[in-house]
Amino acid sequence: MAPERIEKKIANLLRLAKSDNVNEAAMAAARAQRLMDKYKIEVALESLADDDDFPDEDIINCQDPIERLKQRCMWKTLLADSIGTANQCNVYTQGGDIKIVGRPGDINVVRYLYAYLVREVNRLCDRDCKGCGRTFRNNFRLGAHSALKKKLSQQKEDTIAEVRQRVTHSAFYLGVPDSSALVRVDQALAKIEQRGRDVETWMRKNMRMGTASASRSNYNRDAYQAGQRAGGSIQITRARGSLGSGKQEN
Repeated sequence: MAPERIEKKIANLLRLAKSDNVNEAAMAAARAQRLMDKYKIEVALESLADDDDFPDEDIINCQDPIERLKQRCMWKTLLADSIGTANQCNVYTQGGDIKIVGRPGDINVVRYLYAYLVREVNRLCDRDCKGCGRTFRNNFRLGAHSALKKKLSQQKEDTIAEVRQRVTHSAFYLGVPDSSALVRVDQALAKIEQRGRDVETWMRKNMRMGTASASRSNYNRDAYQAGQRAGGSIQITRARGSLGSGKQEN
């Protein structure tokens, strides 16, 4: 698929995310992430075949925060970081803002997936933590993030496996050894990983990043494990169900 077509398709999916139809919004988030992953691998493979550089956008420090928080919120910061890492971006906090550094196309995907998953975690928390205190609810959300992080990682592995299978299948009919075809996939994946390292290098060169201690809350094992179970129920690869607005909490 040509770059302009994939960009248009992703833009359309992200526009659907603003729809009042919650099922369309959930599916848009899932398809946008999977589509972006497959697109990057395909582009990297094509650049190897043509001996070209990976077509790229300039790295920016986006001045529009992912979210403005009234106070620090560990689970939201961790969630944003996990989504950012999955899309070759870096997330940091400044005051009450969760901010992001990366390429504009990647940042757009991170921004929507973050908003979608925050709504889902809060919806599940409202459903499963009625009558529970703040500590329980916070640990529930931390557990949900842990499960979601694993799901993001598994989704990427599934996409890579799908590409490997397709490339191997094509190589068979072209009479190309499987090993040679899979080496190209590994080289393409290395190019994508380099995109993430380039963002880190850009930050070191262009930004003065201090260190800040994260706020800590009391730990509740039952709440954390309940959050993990609930987070595991959120559909990322095949998102569906309600995004119910619920009451937003930090």
